[in-house]
Amino acid sequence: MIRNWLSTLVPEPGARRRLGVATGIYNIGTGMFFTVSVLYFTEGLGLSVAEVGLWLAVAGLIGLFAGVPMGHLADSRGPRGVAALSLVALALTMVAYVVVTSIWMFVVVTVAEMVATAASRASRGGLIRRVGGEGAAAYRSQLRAIENAGVGVGAVLGGFALALHTLAAYQVLFLVTAATFLIGALVSARLPQFAPMPAPPGTRRWVALRDRPFIAYTVVNGVMSLQYAVITFALPLWIATETSAPRWMVGAVLLVNTLGVVALQVAVGRRVKTVRQGAAAMRVAGLVFLVACGGIAVTADLPAWAAAAALLAAVAVHSVGEMCHAAAVFALSFELAPAHAQSEYVGLQDMGLGAAFAVAPAVLGALCLGLGQAGWLLFGGLLTVAGMATVPVVRWAIRTRPFPLEPPTGLIAATPRTEAA
Repeated sequence: MIRNWLSTLVPEPGARRRLGVATGIYNIGTGMFFTVSVLYFTEGLGLSVAEVGLWLAVAGLIGLFAGVPMGHLADSRGPRGVAALSLVALALTMVAYVVVTSIWMFVVVTVAEMVATAASRASRGGLIRRVGGEGAAAYRSQLRAIENAGVGVGAVLGGFALALHTLAAYQVLFLVTAATFLIGALVSARLPQFAPMPAPPGTRRWVALRDRPFIAYTVVNGVMSLQYAVITFALPLWIATETSAPRWMVGAVLLVNTLGVVALQVAVGRRVKTVRQGAAAMRVAGLVFLVACGGIAVTADLPAWAAAAALLAAVAVHSVGEMCHAAAVFALSFELAPAHAQSEYVGLQDMGLGAAFAVAPAVLGALCLGLGQAGWLLFGGLLTVAGMATVPVVRWAIRTRPFPLEPPTGLIAATPRTEAA
C-alpha cells in the first residue's frame, strides 16, 4: 500500500520526473531560507524588526508587479531559460545575503530576491504547462506534494542552524541554500527546450491584463489565498494567547498540515481537471474553511487536552480545504489561459496571491485575533463567499474565452532551439 502511494508522488520518467527532481531540490533550500531568514536578518545582521518588516514589504510590492512582465518574457523567449536563470539569480542573492554589511545592501539584495522569485514562479507556471501537457493540473498537484516535502526537509535542516544559533551556522545554511538553487537550475536546464507558442493573429500585447474575467478570478483567488496565513500566522498566535493547549501544538499543527498535503494533494488534484471542476472545488474549499474556522474558534473554551485534540482536527479539515483550493487554482490557471501566454497569466494570478500575503497579517490580526471567536467565524464566512463567487466568475470566463476550453495540442513535444539557459 505504501509503495503504491509513493508511486503516485513520483512523476513518470522523462521531463516530468526531471522537473520533479529540480523542484524537490530547490525547495529544500526554500525551506531552509524560510526557517532562518528572519532571525538571520535581525540577529545575524543586526537589523531591527521594523527595518526588516518595512523593506521586506517594499521588496514584496516590487516583486508583486514583476510577475506579469517576467511571465511575458518567459512566454516570448521560452519558459525553460527564464526558469533556470531565475534560480541562478536566487542563488546569487543567497550568497549576497552572507556578505551584507549595511541596510542599503540588504534592501538591494532583497529587491533582487523578490524579482527573481516572481520570475521563477511565473516562468515555472508556463514550464509546468508545457511539460505536463494534457495532464498539467494533476501533474502540478504532484509537484506541490514534492514542494511540501522539500520545504519540510529544509525546515528540519534549518532547525539545526537555529539550535546552534551562531552567525557562522546561519551563513553556512545560506550558502547551502544557494547550492540547492544552483542544482535546481542545472537540472531545469536539462529539460527540453520549448519554443514559444505562436499567438493568434491580431493578438495584442499584455493579453492577461486585458482579460477582465481572469482579473476577477485573480481577485477572488487572492481573497481565498488569505487562508494560507491561518497555519503560518494566526493559529500559532491563537494557540499561544487564547487557548490552554501546550505551545508545542504550534509545531504539531504545522506537521499535520505538511504531511496531509504531501500525502493527499495528488489524490485531490486528480479529481480536478476542468474549469468547471476547478470552480466547484473552490466552492467546496470555501465551505470546508468555514467548518475549520469554527473548529478553531471553539478551542478557546476547552481544557488543554480537548483544545489540543480539537486543534488537530480543525487543522486536518483546513488542510482538506487547502488542497481543494490548490487543485482548483491549478486547473483554472492552466485552462483559462491561452497557450501562448501561460506564464503571463500565472504572473497575473500571483499578483493576487502576493497581495494576499501582504495584507494577511493585518486582516487575520484584526478578525481572528482582534475579535476572537466571532472573528474566526467572520473570516470563515469571507472565504466561503469567495469560494461561492468563483462559480459565476468562471462561467463569465468560459463565455468569453476566444479559444475552446480543451487542452491545446503540441504541448508535450519540444522544439529544439538555441537559447541560453
